Amino acid sequence: MIVNSLITIIRLIRFHWIGNIIANYKIKNANICVYRYKPDDLHITLRPGTTDIDVYYQIFIYREYDFLANHIQKNNIYNIYTIIDAGANIGCTSLYFYNQYQNAKIISIEADESNFDILNKNIRLNNAEKRIFPLHKAIWYNNDKELYISNKFRDGKNWSLSVQSEKIDAQSPVKSTTIQNLAAQYNIEKIDILKIDIEGAEKYIFVNEEYEPDFLNYVKIIALEIHDEYEIRPQIKATLHKYNFDLIETVELTIGIKKF
Repeated sequence: MIVNSLITIIRLIRFHWIGNIIANYKIKNANICVYRYKPDDLHITLRPGTTDIDVYYQIFIYREYDFLANHIQKNNIYNIYTIIDAGANIGCTSLYFYNQYQNAKIISIEADESNFDILNKNIRLNNAEKRIFPLHKAIWYNNDKELYISNKFRDGKNWSLSVQSEKIDAQSPVKSTTIQNLAAQYNIEKIDILKIDIEGAEKYIFVNEEYEPDFLNYVKIIALEIHDEYEIRPQIKATLHKYNFDLIETVELTIGIKKF
């Protein structure tokens, strides 16, 4: 644990060589607590020896969602009130959106229990409970199905845990939900930003004869990570075109903007 903590601290020190970043850190209860004052003014808890630091880098250092935010600003897309973060992990993307869109309500869905615990902690650390609503469920093509966390996808670490319908060993189940059910549960008539990064489960949402993703009718902007292991990119893009989205490809994301 001490070695992992030192490695994480060394990686954090690198922040001083990447842009104008001011950070400090401490070890507390086996967690690294990172306090960022510029540019995001957020408090983020990271677990040593996990991929949390990689997720942090991805969102706040490499600025994965800046392209989307800049596109929204440049094209005068106003009124971002409702955001769904499907595959929220420890909450970095939710907190990024929380800072970017001061009037937005954010529904943060995470299937893995340990990730969900840190997601909750990060929401509380930033006093964001009034606008970020965590939900411990898995996005799927039907409701209330028991699914199980798998570490068989990609590197099997915290940022690539996936869900499957078959139970293996002593896995604890997590209930499924659909985007349509979320909209009904939270009285959502329009989703201004739908972010989906669910480690391959997008194949069950967008390429599935049993399920029609008609929630796309009331989505304004979608930011989707397509996992090419399943060779479903052409089908997903065809579905998004069918629902009247213009598509932009970035390094990690497929971004769809509804044609107004």
